Amino acid sequence: MAVFIVVLLYIIRDQRSRNKYFRLREEQQKANEEIYSMMLSQQKKMDEVVLKEKQRIGQELHDGVLGRLFGARLNLDSLNKKNDELAIAGRNHYISELKFIEQDIREISHELSREKFALINNFVAILTNLFEEQKNLSEATDLKYSIDQAIKWDKVDNDLKINLYRIIQESLQNINKYAKAKMFQ
Repeated sequence: MAVFIVVLLYIIRDQRSRNKYFRLREEQQKANEEIYSMMLSQQKKMDEVVLKEKQRIGQELHDGVLGRLFGARLNLDSLNKKNDELAIAGRNHYISELKFIEQDIREISHELSREKFALINNFVAILTNLFEEQKNLSEATDLKYSIDQAIKWDKVDNDLKINLYRIIQESLQNINKYAKAKMFQ
């Protein structure tokens, strides 16, 4: 009877320990999700600021610089009515040059306005960091990974990315804990 009670107490203690371990892992996963969500939110804010700045620069180029260049070209054009042949040839040259500058600035302005915003995808950086941490976790483990460059991560829903991150993270933990693998891809 005493042995039964000792075994029962051991089982209860072991079960409580496991439950505590699983609660801690669940809390860690939730914390990781929150951190990842905050990182995605911060990246989105940065993206918006950069896009607004690009639009502001494009607008300034279009409205400010182009207006001044156009005015200079008109002034040179009016001065071109003088009959001095050398002056006329020089002014024609500058007028043509100003036209090229206007076109270049107009193209830059339009590119800045319509260019699709593209920075290094934060999700790829987070995954790469996770894999690098795994590599550093155990020097005996040889980890080889590749992230498909064709995937447009900015189009993937954040909840899906969070779940994917959790699956990869859990897989790496299971490999470390149970498989004791020396190499994995």
